[in-house]
Order: sequence, then C-alpha cells, then structure tokens
Amino acid sequence: SNDISNSRAKALLKNMELFGVTNSLIMSEDPQKLVNRFYEYFDKILIDAPCSGEGMFRKEPAVIKSWLEHGNGFYANLQRQITEAALKMLKPGGMLLYSTCTFSPQENEAAVMHMMEICPELKLVPVKRYEGFAEGMPQTVRGPKELKECVRIWPQRMKGEGHFLALLK
Repeated sequence: SNDISNSRAKALLKNMELFGVTNSLIMSEDPQKLVNRFYEYFDKILIDAPCSGEGMFRKEPAVIKSWLEHGNGFYANLQRQITEAALKMLKPGGMLLYSTCTFSPQENEAAVMHMMEICPELKLVPVKRYEGFAEGMPQTVRGPKELKECVRIWPQRMKGEGHFLALLK
C-alpha cells in the first residue's frame, strides 16, 4: 500500500500490525518515484483516489471547505498523475480498480476515459450489480458507451455515501 500522506500510511501500518498481517508493505511515496522500482510489477492495483469528496458532504461537512478551496480540477489533475503512474506499474493483463467518493464526472468517468486513452489495451470489466448500483454516465463526458460499465452508488439509492468505481483489465 502507498499513501502520499505520511500520517495515513502510519495509521495503516499500525492497523496492519494490530491485525497481525505480516505480508504487507506500507509506503509513503510519490507514485512517480515508485514506477522505476515497480514497472509492470503488480497483478492488481486498487486506487482509492484522493478526490473532492462530494459523496462525503453529509457525513463530514468539513470536506466542503476543501471542495470550495480546490474544486474538481485540482483533484482531477492529481488523479491523472496517480493513474498514469499506476498504469506503468500494472503488469500486462493485470487489473486496476479505480474508486472515488465523489459525484464529479470530471473525477470519475473522465478519469477512466483518460486511462483508456493513454493505455488503449485497457478494457472495462463488468462488475456484478447490486441493488442500488447505477451505471456510469458516459454522456456527462462525451465518452464511449463502455463507460456504462462503471458503477455509481448514489446515497438516495442505497445506504451510505456517494461512490464511484471502475474495474479495468
């Protein structure tokens, strides 16, 4: 696991130790720096992307301040940097799960579309649908219909906050 936030990485390390997990590696490093050491190394990558957090507004009103301060564009740029590095670390045939807790198409479907543009061999993998799951919205970013394979979780459709995920291979 890698988290650019040193405090979050330390908290994760502590939890892993408490649970007795011995086969883990926790880092706090810029993803671009990891590419040289881990080029085409991982079979699976999970990106819980830093985002504007629109889905968390009800749960954590303090997130609104960050959203007002930075806006979606700031996070979309950060996500592009992270995903571009992650794609270089993914083995051919590997799988990448991209997730956010925001509603923003700029940070969701557009981020997935960007990955598919820079890595044309990437394909969206259908995800099992559960009650309350909605399909991705390609029309919001003038994207290909395949973006419907993404999953949106709306708080009015199921218990919880708003989330987005896309599984790519």
